[in-house]
Amino acid sequence: MAYYAPVIISNNTCAANFAESGLSLSCYQSDAIAFNNIFWGGSGLDKTEIDTLGCTPIISFCNVVDARWPGEGNISEFPRFRDPENG
Repeated sequence: MAYYAPVIISNNTCAANFAESGLSLSCYQSDAIAFNNIFWGGSGLDKTEIDTLGCTPIISFCNVVDARWPGEGNISEFPRFRDPENG
């Protein structure tokens, strides 16, 4: 979450999060850059993985469940997390 400050988010997996807004990323009046991340499978009041209020984040080379995110190298495919207990 970023408020009025630039932030760079890279090499993260944000999955199965719960939030009232922005299940994986929420930015407000700030510059956000996200690359090489997985934003997937959150739940909450707002069903948007990435919430923007007065900002336009640069999202690239990310796997985002919400397929509306343009950007170089972005995909929207189930990430197939490993489940060692069930194979």
